[in-house]
Amino acid sequence: MSVDDEYLRGQLLSDDTWPEKFHIREDDAYFYRATDPATGEEQVRRHNVVLRETRSKRTGDVIRTERLLENDALVCYSPDLVTAPILPEKPGRPAPPIRPRRRNLPRLPGICSRCGPDPPVPGVMRDLL
Repeated sequence: MSVDDEYLRGQLLSDDTWPEKFHIREDDAYFYRATDPATGEEQVRRHNVVLRETRSKRTGDVIRTERLLENDALVCYSPDLVTAPILPEKPGRPAPPIRPRRRNLPRLPGICSRCGPDPPVPGVMRDLL
């Protein structure tokens, strides 16, 4: 594992030979300001999409690109440390309405109350188990 000015670099090794190599990269990355639905306070969030490119080892051509996940996370450190521009709002759609916090639903244990998830939606965890 190593880090340079632009990339976190690493590799997985195998006894088998693969005709392809994989690159994990992000796309559509930005910071933006939003209103915390629980408190009404302003917060900074970071958005990005994580992609996996499969490339031919022989030609270097991209064979396919897969979207692995879309991430939208609360920034839990001082916004003063963000060196990229912080947009005034999330692009592409209006900010969601502020909804009152549901006090009767438990928070996940061990999660910071400032950085923890939104209150759980009834039935969601049951449906996932």
